[in-house]
Amino acid sequence: MSFTSSYFFIFFAILYSSFLATKSKTNLRNVVLAAASFYFYSYSNWFYTSILIALTVIDYFLAKSIDKETDESWRKRKCLFSILFNLTLLIVFKLTVFRVLLWSAFPQIAEVVGPSAVSNMVIPLGISFYTFESMSYIIDIYRREVKPAKSIIDYALFISFFPHLVAGPIIRAKKFLPQAASPTNVSEEDFWSGINRFFLGCFKKLLLADILGLVVVDHVFKSPNDYSQLELIVAAYAYTFQIYFDFSAYSDMALGLSKSLGFSLPENFDKPFTSTSIKEYWRRWHISLSSWLKDYVYIPLGGNRKGLSRTYLNLFLTMFIGGFWHGQILNFAFFGAYHGGLVVINHFWDKKIKWAPPRVFSILATFHLVVIGLIMFRSENTPKLLDFYSGMLKNSVGTDINKLFLLKTALLILALTVTYLGAKDFKTKIINYLTQRNYFVKIVFVSLSILITLTMNYQFKPFIYFYF
Repeated sequence: MSFTSSYFFIFFAILYSSFLATKSKTNLRNVVLAAASFYFYSYSNWFYTSILIALTVIDYFLAKSIDKETDESWRKRKCLFSILFNLTLLIVFKLTVFRVLLWSAFPQIAEVVGPSAVSNMVIPLGISFYTFESMSYIIDIYRREVKPAKSIIDYALFISFFPHLVAGPIIRAKKFLPQAASPTNVSEEDFWSGINRFFLGCFKKLLLADILGLVVVDHVFKSPNDYSQLELIVAAYAYTFQIYFDFSAYSDMALGLSKSLGFSLPENFDKPFTSTSIKEYWRRWHISLSSWLKDYVYIPLGGNRKGLSRTYLNLFLTMFIGGFWHGQILNFAFFGAYHGGLVVINHFWDKKIKWAPPRVFSILATFHLVVIGLIMFRSENTPKLLDFYSGMLKNSVGTDINKLFLLKTALLILALTVTYLGAKDFKTKIINYLTQRNYFVKIVFVSLSILITLTMNYQFKPFIYFYF
């Protein structure tokens, strides 16, 4: 169910009425929210909802068992079983192992074998997110850093909470479960602030991300050989802004909806394109994934506790796994290796060279390294990735009038995008302004927002991270 569809607005109106009627009764409120969340997820596929339910039940009782177990060897076995179970889901439904990796890199082989043999599986929405949340819950209980959920309803709500279920942010049990166990305290200001943030996210998605995709990104990345050097460069910039607006829009919508329901979720972005290094960039981009990888991959590998060489290896492996987490084509492995190498170089520079370039240069250099890496992220397969890079290095100028118009339009959108990015705390100021207006202004804004959203929804493209 799309956040920008008429079905969602009806769904949320009914849910919020039920929420208001039950918010003073914590258990009943959680039942309503959990049931609504599973229904929301089932809208895409009932079969995959059964997998989410099974995962919820299995890990809930495993967590209880691990917490009560006194034999450390059995605690470890149960923890490993849960981790392997979650990873198996990812491998079976998402990666389809090396066959798809090979065929996506070399589509000629897939043509010979037959397209139906490549993969008939559809990736369950949000599987990368809820399996990571489930694993972190089990691991935290094994480490005795968190107590099990008081009831299976509380845990079901933690795993399935619909605002963040499909594309994050990745939440932690230690932050969410105490909220689930507490009475709702939603002020009028919280409600309007959340709703305003939700609609600003809608506009960011429909007016910025989707237009960038439709006008320039999709056409150019589909057939990079048909475009000039300049057009490829513009498309690379355009995709960088598109994925930022697309993903951060979903986060804004998720956090806004959560706030209106009395729940606080972690911020997932913090002006990433103002970063002065790749290390800083990953502290500002997809923050919930970066922190998850640090706590559950980098530190267990040894972190920085086993010497400099091992630290570099751990950093590289963590970023490589982060790239591989995104999907089934080799380009994501390249993306992870690319950023892993950059993070290692960044650490080496800070440790050995200890010289910081001027801030403006550092920001520009970091941004362009990100742009180069995102070409790997967007390209459909390895041959197209190589075509894109080789085309960027050729000194060619397109002459087709339609392409020139496309280029001008894209540049205009990019200019508007840069202006938006440069406005300091622009989003917060708008939200605060709208939240402090009278009821008439608020109702007019919400009504117009719904109308514009539904009108623009004809061009809606699924959120980019729905595919991960």
